Amino acid sequence: MKRTMGLAEKLKVCWYWLVGHGEALFECCHYCQSTQITKVDGHDEGDYYHAKYKCRKCGATCEATEKWQK
Repeated sequence: MKRTMGLAEKLKVCWYWLVGHGEALFECCHYCQSTQITKVDGHDEGDYYHAKYKCRKCGATCEATEKWQK
């Protein structure tokens, strides 16, 4: 689920990324709206990308599939 972020959340994300997180991915939990998401698995299959995520706050999980094209 994607949502609009306020200034405080944007600054928190910037700080988190600058300190050494290294990934520019920002997701939020559909159930508790937490941004404490961990990528459990991610792999490519041709033009498709499959990933699994877990919320560190409530434990909810998500599976996502993306099709990339030029």
